[in-house]
Amino acid sequence: MKLHHPELYFARYKEALKQSEIAYNRGSKYYFGEGFLSAVRNLVPLSIYIYPRLKNILSSLDNQTSYLLLKSNKEVTEFFLQLIESVKSVCNTDSRADEEVVTALKYAHSYILWELYGKRLYEVHPDLAWALQKTELLDFPTVDLQLPHGSLYLELPENLVIPNTETGNHPCLGAFVAEEVLDSDRIWRIFLIGGPSGTPESNMYLETFGYDDAFFHYWITLREPTVQQCINRQLETACNGGVEKYFHNGAIYEVDMKSSCFTSEFYKVFSDSLKHTFQYIMNCMIYATMPEFDVLFYEASKEYRDLKDRAMKARGEKRKRLFSILKNTESRTRYILGSKIVIDRKLSKDPSLTKGSKSLTKGSIVPGHWQRYWVGEGRKQCVRKLRLPFWRGPVGDVTEQEPRRVTKLK
Repeated sequence: MKLHHPELYFARYKEALKQSEIAYNRGSKYYFGEGFLSAVRNLVPLSIYIYPRLKNILSSLDNQTSYLLLKSNKEVTEFFLQLIESVKSVCNTDSRADEEVVTALKYAHSYILWELYGKRLYEVHPDLAWALQKTELLDFPTVDLQLPHGSLYLELPENLVIPNTETGNHPCLGAFVAEEVLDSDRIWRIFLIGGPSGTPESNMYLETFGYDDAFFHYWITLREPTVQQCINRQLETACNGGVEKYFHNGAIYEVDMKSSCFTSEFYKVFSDSLKHTFQYIMNCMIYATMPEFDVLFYEASKEYRDLKDRAMKARGEKRKRLFSILKNTESRTRYILGSKIVIDRKLSKDPSLTKGSKSLTKGSIVPGHWQRYWVGEGRKQCVRKLRLPFWRGPVGDVTEQEPRRVTKLK
């Protein structure tokens, strides 16, 4: 697979999952066999290990998308405490056991929601990804912000990072995005997943466990008038170590916006990086929910489609071999955003590019934005269109002073 896919983890640790499911189906409340011993070495297999138990608990909740209600559930609390003690015992340490179990619980919850809503994958064409990273939200109203599905997995460009104070910045691979609805609040829960960072610590994990993960779970409460204000407010609250109050069915839930492993100073240092990532995710979701935009649906992944095309054209033993490989290839359906957008980005990479003996120069980039248009009878209906970013100024041979836009469509 070229890009990260959450189901790869389930394939990798399927034996631990199988042991866990068998034990649970036999009536065992907690199971700590060989599968568990291997699971505690990494957060994702630990999430997979607790998957059967957590899925059963979720099915009994009226609001399965709510992490607030999940972690307040008595059965979950009991299971959570038992799991922490087991991790401490197996790892022979008290260090960060509760934090790691919490993260594993969040990952498992995010995965189950993704599964509940059909395991929908969203991929963004590289040129559109470049443009959306340079698109401002400005005054985009919160009421117009919607998810195309209750939960989805969005593949992210690797130049977005997940900050980590111990192992450095990890390149983003993807994010689970889900919406939680309470009495008076809509909350977007974002679970960022990163890959190896290339640091000595990360390489040690690669050598020891075969993979190195980085996770960042966050939520954005959609209370402010604009999307940008919602992002800013949540990050400011986290920087200041504030507490948010939520209400549901007459109960009050208080949430410390600062994660136990991230200090206020951490948020202050990495606030701009996180803000950039959240803005990109929001822009992707806005694009995905605009009916006139370029969103393609495929019943299989690109790797599966390409392999199937090769198998159909092949003959003899080669055909049999390719179809055998095809059976074990991920075929998850996916949505492709912006496949028809083409942006000439060569000039934006290196200002010292030359053409013959003459230097190429460039002007300033104009950020993209969501432009409003009033249409319909009496022009009372507001529609929004994406105005793509472009370079403004002398771009090309220095003797040519005529500005040239480098953004174009097929």
